[in-house]
Amino acid sequence: MPGLIRNSGWPSTLELGLRLALGVGLAIGLYQWHGRDLAEISLPLVRWAIEGLDDHYRVLVLAVSKEGADTVFVLRANLARPLVMGGQVLMPHPLGWAQITTPVGNMLQSVVIMIGLLPVWPVKQRREWLWRLMAAIVLLPALLLTIPFTLWAFLWELSVQAFAPDRFSPLLVWLHFMEGGGRIILGWAACGVACWVARGFCGQECFPFRVKGLFQ
Repeated sequence: MPGLIRNSGWPSTLELGLRLALGVGLAIGLYQWHGRDLAEISLPLVRWAIEGLDDHYRVLVLAVSKEGADTVFVLRANLARPLVMGGQVLMPHPLGWAQITTPVGNMLQSVVIMIGLLPVWPVKQRREWLWRLMAAIVLLPALLLTIPFTLWAFLWELSVQAFAPDRFSPLLVWLHFMEGGGRIILGWAACGVACWVARGFCGQECFPFRVKGLFQ
């Protein structure tokens, strides 16, 4: 009969809780100290991606700024060419720009979650930490690419709400997913991939339970 057997060496619930507290503290500390730096480093990638995703828009301003107590991304853009929306033709105009501001903390949430969860999953060999860190670094640009998609979606949402509020848009589905907890899911998934890759290189069991007799 197939059954679940606890892998030897898997930490107790208390130890997992302590690992989680350590990871969350580390992630929050890194964000407080270097979150703005990471956001500013990502700006060329964000600009390139937005301009490549939709040639209807021209980016006028893309920056990281302070707004009250928050650090925010600021995107200001206008039309680069005519846009047909809701049966109307929107023409470019030098004064017809739109501006989006959104907290950096929201946009980097998936990165913070990935970093915070990395220490939680246990290792059996010290070299697995190195592989896990390397995998997380490789995954970082993929998580940062969610920033231009989200800013682009915010920009597109302004046009849709103003001229075609009943229009279905996959981009707005993406935006609602991200704003409704998608960044948390992506952070968990990225951490899982990093742990899986490290486990593959080190030949480790990655799960707290294995199934006995299922393939025997």
